[in-house]
Amino acid sequence: MSFAISGQQADDGLYISAIEQVSESLGKANLLFVGDCKMSALATRAFIQAQGHYYLSPLAAVGKTPEQLQGWIEAAVSSQVALTTIERPSTSDEESLPVRGYEVCRTLEAEVEQQAVHWQERVFIVHSPILAAQQQRGERNTAAGGRRKVAGIDPGPWSRQTTTPERSIAT
Repeated sequence: MSFAISGQQADDGLYISAIEQVSESLGKANLLFVGDCKMSALATRAFIQAQGHYYLSPLAAVGKTPEQLQGWIEAAVSSQVALTTIERPSTSDEESLPVRGYEVCRTLEAEVEQQAVHWQERVFIVHSPILAAQQQRGERNTAAGGRRKVAGIDPGPWSRQTTTPERSIAT
């Protein structure tokens, strides 16, 4: 099952009702719920865990997560942890580079319907060379755009440049 939520509203509060609907419809535990970083709100993860289900989502960069993530990355870069290489089969003509990473287990606690819920969460710290290269290109483009704007030669995000054989027009 999947649910489409209108983009005109915040959807992080809607996950629990959608999870309840799916659980009631299927009538069983041990389901895997996959979502975006908004699904990774602690209350949602606790609710899923309390219902006997599992979840998979990227962690949102809120609360203690950015600080923890920095420590996990430093542990990987400084070789304090053993990394596992994951080979992926290529799905196109492009070469598929392996990703490397490791797993961290942490204990979480939250309250669901006035009941304390404790569980072990597995966090996967993964480095993808392809994603890293894309991010570096994006940062370079952003930096170059910033330099142009500071120098007064960037017309801004709402402009466009049109080139015709007769002349170049910046609007």
